[in-house]
Amino acid sequence: MTNMLIFGSDAFNVDIVGHWLGGHEPGNFGLFHIGKERGVSTNAESRKHPVYLWEDGGPKLTSISNFKRTPLATLLPGKVGRASVSQ
Repeated sequence: MTNMLIFGSDAFNVDIVGHWLGGHEPGNFGLFHIGKERGVSTNAESRKHPVYLWEDGGPKLTSISNFKRTPLATLLPGKVGRASVSQ
């Protein structure tokens, strides 16, 4: 289990980043697409959101790929970079 604090001024962006770090693909959630359609969010792609690491008493812009992502087992067919569970 990943132990980190995620916060931000845009609830949709925080959820998208949190879902991605939790092993989900945010683009698979209808909520994020509806948010984009209604102008509440700019996109559902986790890699397009700015992420900061709090270091030395302040924020430092960091690539989301530098954070540990919790693997999520899925029953979907395996794809490159995705954990899968055989039935």
